[in-house]
Amino acid sequence: MTALEKIKKYKSFPSTLIINGLSSLGIQVAKTLLEQKGLVIILDKYQREKKLVIEELSSFESFVFIDIDGNEELLNKIEHLDYLIYLENDSLDKEEDLSPNEFLKKINYLNKFLEFAIKKSAKVLLTTSLKAHQI
Repeated sequence: MTALEKIKKYKSFPSTLIINGLSSLGIQVAKTLLEQKGLVIILDKYQREKKLVIEELSSFESFVFIDIDGNEELLNKIEHLDYLIYLENDSLDKEEDLSPNEFLKKINYLNKFLEFAIKKSAKVLLTTSLKAHQI
């Protein structure tokens, strides 16, 4: 079954979109929600070292993985969304300062998904490990 077919089939189920969901926190949240019979969509960059995790999550029929590179148009096909979880934890090296350009890129990326959540009337959970003094 394709990602779009799964999204349409499970549109009446509680649905969660997890941005940067291949992080350790994202994987645990996804497993929990899938065990509760929800539709879980992870949007992240495909990482070869996460292939086994993606395959494990794919054993749940209501799991969808969308590779962020070139597949964002699938997001526009989501008719219903209950929750958007935006994780910015594992993608940042906690020892390095974030450049102003990188920070602006991350803010623009976040803003795009916040607007998407508003459009879908979804509840939002935002987590980050940015140091407060960097902002």
